[in-house]
Amino acid sequence: MEPIKQFELSKEYLESLRLGIEGEDIDFIRESLDGVNVADIAALLDELSMQESIYVLRLLEKQFSADILIELDEDTLVKVLPELEIPEVASWIELMDSDDGADILSLFGEREREEVIAEIQDRVKLEQILELLRYEEDTAGGIMAKEFIRANKNWNVIQTINEIRRQAENVEKIYSIYVVNNRQQLLGRVSLKKIILAASETRIEDIYDEEVISVPVHMDQEEVASVMRKYDLESVPVVNAKNKLVGRITVDDILDVVQEEADEDIQAMAGVSADIEESDSVFTISKARLPWLLIGVIGGLMGAKIIGFFEDGLSKY
Repeated sequence: MEPIKQFELSKEYLESLRLGIEGEDIDFIRESLDGVNVADIAALLDELSMQESIYVLRLLEKQFSADILIELDEDTLVKVLPELEIPEVASWIELMDSDDGADILSLFGEREREEVIAEIQDRVKLEQILELLRYEEDTAGGIMAKEFIRANKNWNVIQTINEIRRQAENVEKIYSIYVVNNRQQLLGRVSLKKIILAASETRIEDIYDEEVISVPVHMDQEEVASVMRKYDLESVPVVNAKNKLVGRITVDDILDVVQEEADEDIQAMAGVSADIEESDSVFTISKARLPWLLIGVIGGLMGAKIIGFFEDGLSKY
């Protein structure tokens, strides 16, 4: 089969991929997906059967598979995760940011979750994930990530640059460096531009900006989204009750919240009382709309009854 160089989610490609899976054409599958965005592959796997999705995930490079897993629709994840081997789920979680790992782990039942936890070898990553699981999922603490770069105010520029290099593998996007004191309390932030332009021995306390907007761990995620929109923030630090820096939320994290808000608003306008998907059956969709349909019927009957009281008076006109 001729590898598809430019990805397009079409019926023709889906058929080709299914044939490739059926015929165990590993080269075709890998080459046709090489260089394709993880979000596009996730959308593709949502169209495949559970076993087909798992087959593709296991063929790809581990980091790539971990990134795809994060992007999968939750309904697909709920079906796929129980069919995966516990050690392979643990190995993928180790390659994710802590907030994404916590999201995946939260989809397991209590027993399976404990089994996955037991298989995670990266103890630092595990501690970060377990901390995130303690927060309500719709709060700042529930959506924040533990991967960020902080600098002590007493450090100089060289020490800070060394810390950036040390964390480069763990922190995918660096928007700014958060400045803390010896008790890890948030003091402010310093931009990469200032660090690059400053002399090597310049102390961070001499160049950092004290004006920094932060959010508390228990703030509702919709309020966090509102703060980031209002102040046009690419990321926001998260602090606990003692102002200790505990995480950060990036614009990528908040986009998911904005999407959830939009979906909820659309469902509310459509009179839907539960989460539904386009692929759900007519019965499921009708069931979700039933409360509002009943209210509409009752309202109509009451309106007719009220009009009936005034029927004689209205007939004169």
